[in-house]
Amino acid sequence: MATIAVIQSQFSILNEEPRRLTGFSKQVHQKFFGVLVEESGHTVHTAKTLDDYQQKGYEKPDIVICAPFPEIGNPAPGFVEIQRLQETFGDTPLIVWSTRTEESIRQSVLNDYGAKEYYRGTLLDAPDDFADMVLKYT
Repeated sequence: MATIAVIQSQFSILNEEPRRLTGFSKQVHQKFFGVLVEESGHTVHTAKTLDDYQQKGYEKPDIVICAPFPEIGNPAPGFVEIQRLQETFGDTPLIVWSTRTEESIRQSVLNDYGAKEYYRGTLLDAPDDFADMVLKYT
């Protein structure tokens, strides 16, 4: 099974300890990790940023899922983060998760930055979709 790095701060509940969550947030967290860890057998490490991931001392992942772009505003810092991820993890497959719908951002992520996928799905759909992508790219 694969080691997955989920490096993002857009969906804060994914970075929380399950015991701190309640209600719907807890259910979403349980589904996300239930599908990827319990059902699929993957190891998932989460971090808000690349620096956070490195400080936690996690091993090199088999696949990286990141959500570097803000919902609105300047996407440039997101591209910088993607570049840093590529420099750090080399040829590790990268999935960029974004709520941004601009085709120019999508094309740049795929063509200029070499991401394997530009994923626009919801937090509820993501676990099943990511499980399929992990199988596809690892």
